Amino acid sequence: MITHNTPYLVAILSSVTAWYCLNKFVAANTFSSIYDQKVQLAFFTAFLTIGSFLLAMKAFILVRLRDDVYKHDEYRKRYLDQNNNIYRGDYYQGLVELGHLLVVSVVTAFLASISQITIGFSTIYEIKLIAPSLGIGVLTLVLIDWLFVYLNLRDWFNFIEHDIKQSIEK
Repeated sequence: MITHNTPYLVAILSSVTAWYCLNKFVAANTFSSIYDQKVQLAFFTAFLTIGSFLLAMKAFILVRLRDDVYKHDEYRKRYLDQNNNIYRGDYYQGLVELGHLLVVSVVTAFLASISQITIGFSTIYEIKLIAPSLGIGVLTLVLIDWLFVYLNLRDWFNFIEHDIKQSIEK
């Protein structure tokens, strides 16, 4: 069963799995050499950029989805059909959860970025692995963000297609 905590649990699991796999299956000297010389600063920049982009887009995405999906008559009809024509106080729950997911994604992206230039410089291999493992968790959250936005956009496009069809048929 998917709950509102599932995306976060999946991200944590992917981070832990990445840490375990890097620790168990990758030679410390090889990984440290590649990470230190080629990847570490790129990861810092990438996760800083991801966090900044998500932060800038968060309000825009939520407002557009609220106006174009959640306030649409088709969504209202679907909500009422699923709840036996009873308002249950959770009409905007999907939007609220997406907002929380975006906030957590922004925070974790900034933490992953900072970890690259702090604990990523550790000489202890197991500690150094935390930085790229956090990055894997962030990428997992971003993919889940994109999935949720895609599903909302798919609904929106279905709604506007339905609207134009009705408009043309009149």
